[in-house]
Amino acid sequence: MSEQKQLELRELLNYIYQFKPTKIAIEGRSNTHKLMNKYRAYQKRDLVLGRDEIWQIAFRLLSKFDLDTLYGVNAVPLADEL
Repeated sequence: MSEQKQLELRELLNYIYQFKPTKIAIEGRSNTHKLMNKYRAYQKRDLVLGRDEIWQIAFRLLSKFDLDTLYGVNAVPLADEL
C-alpha cells in the first residue's frame, strides 16, 4: 500500500492495458455473483481496495475496460469431487 508499491502497480496495470483484455479471470472461487457484488461496492466507493491482487488489479482492470464480469477460476481438487 506504500506509494512505491502503488507506482509499481500502476506500471503493471499500464502494461496489461496494452493487451485490451475482454475477460478477467482470477484465482478464486467461481462465485461470480459474490465477486461482482464486491466490485459494485467498489464502484460506488463503498469498498476500499485492500492489499489483495483481486482488488488491486482485477477490479481496476474491470473498471478501465468497462467489463461486466469477474470470473473466479479455481479448480476443485479431484479428490474433493469424489
